[in-house]
Amino acid sequence: MREVTSLPLIAKLPAVGVEIGHAAVTAQNAGADVIAIGQALPGVAVRLSARSLRFPGGVGGLSGPCMKPVALYQLWRVRRMSALPVLASGGIMTLEDALEFFLLGAEYVGVGVGCAIHPNLAVRLADELESYLQKHHLTSVRQLRL
Repeated sequence: MREVTSLPLIAKLPAVGVEIGHAAVTAQNAGADVIAIGQALPGVAVRLSARSLRFPGGVGGLSGPCMKPVALYQLWRVRRMSALPVLASGGIMTLEDALEFFLLGAEYVGVGVGCAIHPNLAVRLADELESYLQKHHLTSVRQLRL
């Protein structure tokens, strides 16, 4: 894509099937500007009462708070392999969750399932983050890094 556009390119890396650190390097070498991590993992759920699968196609995406440790690992791994900015998501429901991602080196965080549960979550987290940075005399989330 880099050959046909000067627009920013965000490479969203898969959650399974690749070693995510090496995938980040490949995306960087191919011209990506940002790495995005935090894809849902494939999952199957059973409806015992009907003796059937819950999802129409059999497989659905496992997402939400249960994904946070996986997403944090992905971020940790990508940060060791690539210097590109990272957009991280996966289980962010509170300011503390977001701060953990910033601590491990995310430049940006995304909130998905949390916004479906609490529609104003993104705005609330942005406000809480601003207050946190002010309270701790920080000007950027980059100052939170390990």
